[in-house]
Amino acid sequence: MAVGGNLLAAAVNALRDGLSPEDLGNRVVSILAALLVGGLTLRAREASLRAARLEEEGRRLERERALRRLVEAVSGPYGQEAFVARAAQALRELTGAKSVELGRVDRAVLRPPHALVPGPGSGRLGSRLPLEFLARPPGSALVWGWTAPIRCSRA
Repeated sequence: MAVGGNLLAAAVNALRDGLSPEDLGNRVVSILAALLVGGLTLRAREASLRAARLEEEGRRLERERALRRLVEAVSGPYGQEAFVARAAQALRELTGAKSVELGRVDRAVLRPPHALVPGPGSGRLGSRLPLEFLARPPGSALVWGWTAPIRCSRA
């Protein structure tokens, strides 16, 4: 568009004032400048898109690495208590949460096996979970706790 405008202005100036080497030189320089700016803009856009793709790829690889660490942390021949404790710690590391509570839900009450990371305490163990933490899977008579057994609170 800038090149077309410059050519049109050159034609109008040539008809009105005639052609001079200075005018032609100015028009050539301004056309080259417009082409240079356009080319550099396209290259900058491509570089920005390439950087965004690389950043997204890095985030995807980090998520995959974190999930792999989670699987490795909870894999192994553990009893239920040891498995739940390791799973709670691994979920805390995966999510970056301040604390994670993990346990079994029986009749809307959090029961053992149970783990609260970090540190000692019973958390919600033995207490009735709020309704917003409970869900009934389609076609099942069981009630599952989705959020409360894996309660993550960010710092």
